[in-house]
Amino acid sequence: MAPPRTALYVRRDVLNRTEIVRSAKEQAFTDIVSLHVTIGYSRTPVDWFAMG
Repeated sequence: MAPPRTALYVRRDVLNRTEIVRSAKEQAFTDIVSLHVTIGYSRTPVDWFAMG
């Protein structure tokens, strides 16, 4: 069995970036760099293999 790893971070880019950017600009946002959804995040050690 592998030891638990740290800093689990799982993300997925959004599929409707164009629509989100358009809406954000309409609301006066000007600095839009990356658009993603954070699916999972943990600072504590995580056994990735036990997660399935």
